[in-house]
Formats: sequence, C-alpha cells, structure tokens
Amino acid sequence: MKLIDRQPVEGTQPTVYIGHREYRRPDRSRYVSRTWYAEWCVHGKHAQQALGTGNKSVAIRKAHDLCRRIGAGEPKPKVYKLTNEDLARQYLKLKFNEGRSPKTLEKYTFGLNTFALWTAEAKHPSAVGFGPQQFWAHVQWLREQGKGDTTIYDRAILIKQAFKWAALEKLIPENLLAPVKVEEPASSEQPCFTPAQVATLLASADPHEAAIYAVMAYLGRRFGEVRDVRWSDILWDQGSSGFVVVRRGGSHSRTPRGSSRYRGNNRWTGRWGLREPHRN
Repeated sequence: MKLIDRQPVEGTQPTVYIGHREYRRPDRSRYVSRTWYAEWCVHGKHAQQALGTGNKSVAIRKAHDLCRRIGAGEPKPKVYKLTNEDLARQYLKLKFNEGRSPKTLEKYTFGLNTFALWTAEAKHPSAVGFGPQQFWAHVQWLREQGKGDTTIYDRAILIKQAFKWAALEKLIPENLLAPVKVEEPASSEQPCFTPAQVATLLASADPHEAAIYAVMAYLGRRFGEVRDVRWSDILWDQGSSGFVVVRRGGSHSRTPRGSSRYRGNNRWTGRWGLREPHRN
C-alpha cells in the first residue's frame, strides 16, 4: 500500500521513506492515519513498518534507527499468525482471569465465539488483516440476523476492545479498527409500573414481601440490592427522609461497577426515601 505524504528521510541508505497510511470507510470515504509509517526496499523486496508515533521528528529518529538495523541485517519481519478464533479464546481467558461477572462472561463468550465462526465462514480467519471493511461486514451480518441495535453495539464494542488488547500485547502488528467509530443507540423506553399499580401491588402483597416491593419501587433498586441491604446501610439522620446506601446485591455481592450509591428523597436525588417508622 503506497504511503500518503511519502517523503525520504535524509541520510538513510537504503533510503527509508516515511508517510501515512490511507484507509477507506464503509461509505467509501477516505481517512488517513495519524501514525507515521516507514517504507523501504532491500534486494527488490518492499517492506513497511508502523513507527508508533504521530510526531514527525520522532518518526525521523526512528527511521534512522531502522536504517541502522537494516544495515545489520535487521529487522527480520515478524510473522503474525493470530487467527480470530485464537483472539477470541485468549481475550476470553483474560476476562475470566479478571473475575468478570458470570453474566458478563456469558455475553462475551457468546459474542466472540459467534464472531470467530462468522470470520471463518466469511473467509476472514486472520486477525492480522482484519480491518474496517470486514468489521462493518460483520455488523451488517448481525443486522441481517435480526439483532437489535443495542446488541449490535455491544458486540461491536467487544470486538474493538479485543483488537485493541491484541495490538497492545503485540499479537498483531497494528489495530486496524482503532479509527472505527461506533454510534451508541438511543436507549429504548423501559416499562414501568404506575403509582396506582404499585399501590395495588402493595395492598395485595404479603406484608413481608410488601416491604421488599416498596423499597424496589420507591428506590428503583434491583431485588439483590434490596435483599442484601442492612440496617447499617439506612441513614435516618441524613436528608429530609433518610438515605439508603446501596453497597451489595450484584454479581459477586457487588453493585454494578462496584460503586456505592445513595438513594433518598432530597433536592439532589429527587428519589423517594425511607421514613423512620413511628416509635411509641
């Protein structure tokens, strides 16, 4: 692939050229990488290498270093053989070792295995040359399979994360998906009980369950978070109606993203809180 803004680096022999690589988006428009690339020819064979910098002065210094290594019989071209199946397997192993939640691992496993199978059937088994054109072809295939916008977005981000990791680990020469931008779809409106429906539910529920339903309804909490709430999490002396600190209840007894959140009825949250029960 011929470099854009290709220019020779003075003082290099064989002559090393530096420039930028050009890519094409699915809509056929073109864009140029910010990273500088080196190009040279030895014994009639052309070669290119990413210099890993967007600074021209640094790129020139790296080109001179590259020229010295070429004169010493280097660099010997590294052969990258990573397949998309191997990429999926290694990235999933990483996420298992990180202790991700079972639901997250299940979603990652299904998404990456589906991706690997598609690339094999579509004759794109190698992760080395997998670029924007193949990426958007996979997105289109997901759409043709009837997947929703949110599912497609999640799969696309997962694939981009896997390739970013592979490039950082030097499993592939470069991340060709780095310039790809994926638009997050608008959130769909979720069904919600009306106040009248909540009142009917509480009136007909078992007294013990009614308390659980009330906390879930008026604090907007998941069942696991309500199940694991403790008296020490209820702060009666704060706010006009008190606060409930949400600390536990998700996967591995952790809340989403592992953060604690306060829920109460005051001018900051605008949420319903718990009132201290009447004491005789």
